[in-house]
Amino acid sequence: MKTLLSFLFTFYLVIGLAQQSPDDFLFWEGTWQGIWDEGNNQQGEAINTVTKILNGTALHENFEVTKGSSKGFMGTSISAFIPKAGAWKQNWFDNQGAHFDFTAEVNADKKMFVTGITEKDGKKHQQRMVFYDIENNSFTWDWEQTQDGGKTWQLAWRIFYKKI
Repeated sequence: MKTLLSFLFTFYLVIGLAQQSPDDFLFWEGTWQGIWDEGNNQQGEAINTVTKILNGTALHENFEVTKGSSKGFMGTSISAFIPKAGAWKQNWFDNQGAHFDFTAEVNADKKMFVTGITEKDGKKHQQRMVFYDIENNSFTWDWEQTQDGGKTWQLAWRIFYKKI
């Protein structure tokens, strides 16, 4: 039994490492216009500039809302592929005092940055950013939240990005 568990752990580790590569989030490099629906025929807009830094080993993001109810909201992140972990990591900070520590999850049609689970009032909270419908000059980004440890996710914010 111990040998089987060891094999399964090693298999899981190898498969998990194979699922992520240093190129997984390079699609994100560039200057993007983000647009989202705020309801009542109102639209929010942002500029998101993502550049390679540290000799191309990391991405630096600068996000700023330029129109809509959240105008003036700004944030920045550093994302990097960590070879020893076999995964992408991101740290986000914004002008409202938030900080998020994310680890990536990658599958065939989505790329995600996911926070760890925190427990509060008997609920397991977690947040994630989901990138999908990725094309050369566009993608869709969702901010999702869960209170049940990831069994169900609720959409909090959807942004449609176009490269400038």
